[in-house]
Amino acid sequence: MKNGQEISKQLLDVLSQIKDTVQKILEIEDQKYDVIKNMEIDQLLVVNEEEVDLLHKIEILEAKRVDLIETLSLKIGFDPQQPISKIAKFLAEEDQENILSISMEIKNLCTRIDIITDRNEYILKNSVEIIAQILELTQGTPVEQYNSQGLSADVKKHSLHMLDQLV
Repeated sequence: MKNGQEISKQLLDVLSQIKDTVQKILEIEDQKYDVIKNMEIDQLLVVNEEEVDLLHKIEILEAKRVDLIETLSLKIGFDPQQPISKIAKFLAEEDQENILSISMEIKNLCTRIDIITDRNEYILKNSVEIIAQILELTQGTPVEQYNSQGLSADVKKHSLHMLDQLV
């Protein structure tokens, strides 16, 4: 069985990989902002695929992190459900600082991702509403929608001349 120090180093490595991956997700969310703003749908599909790959990588790394903490908890004797700040106290001093620092960086990156995701969602929602309005205006053929004067076919033009009116 691996000793606690070795597991602690592996945990530090996994957390570093998670941080790097979360940083890449943050960068992709920033890219999404420009893509959505410029209505580049084809580029949005590409960016979304990259993000899906990174999210899959996070799932794998998170499973490793959970496994390492559970293994460490069996070795050292603590509750693996505790927050990382309490778990770090069971680790070597040099690892405590690094693990807490990386964990804080991950938390900060996730907060930034939440903010950017909300911004992107807002812009995307507004874009979808604009597209829906445009589609609503262009339903059917233009001839059906508008007459030769550019007025809606539903709007009847009222004559200003008395002679045009029927008695």
